[in-house]
Amino acid sequence: MSMDFVNEYIASCFQTGRMSPAEIKEAAEKEILSLDEEIKKIEAIKNRQNNLRNVVRQLGGGEVNKRAKKAPMVVDPMLTESDLDPLVREICAKICDYIEVQHPKALKPREIMDAVSSLEENKIVLTAIKWLWDHGIIERKEDSLVREISKGKNWTDRPLQK
Repeated sequence: MSMDFVNEYIASCFQTGRMSPAEIKEAAEKEILSLDEEIKKIEAIKNRQNNLRNVVRQLGGGEVNKRAKKAPMVVDPMLTESDLDPLVREICAKICDYIEVQHPKALKPREIMDAVSSLEENKIVLTAIKWLWDHGIIERKEDSLVREISKGKNWTDRPLQK
């Protein structure tokens, strides 16, 4: 138990006119009951959320969230393309395809992320961008205001969609 919380709670009770230990205890007990009711509501909402996820899974959905959780968020730059996690490799290929279509325009990382994946997969996209950059497949152009990504010196070695 944090004595700071206890002292702050007692001080707040004093400010609302509760001066005796019995009044402070009664106020704390009422708040506990109120919080218990809120927790029950949240648990019911959480249960409904889980049931809705089961509905989505039964209907063939939910793949993006599963994939986003399973893919590694850090990739060793020494890994070759064939050693990459299949999801990271797939995202790398999508990034390269998108850059190829947009050539010669340099792109902001956010543009690439929005074009090749869902919000849930943003971490994977950043991982893929870093791997592509580490291997010279893309390069980052920076000026004082903008960071942009374009084809790198090893562009011809890029992962391709299968």
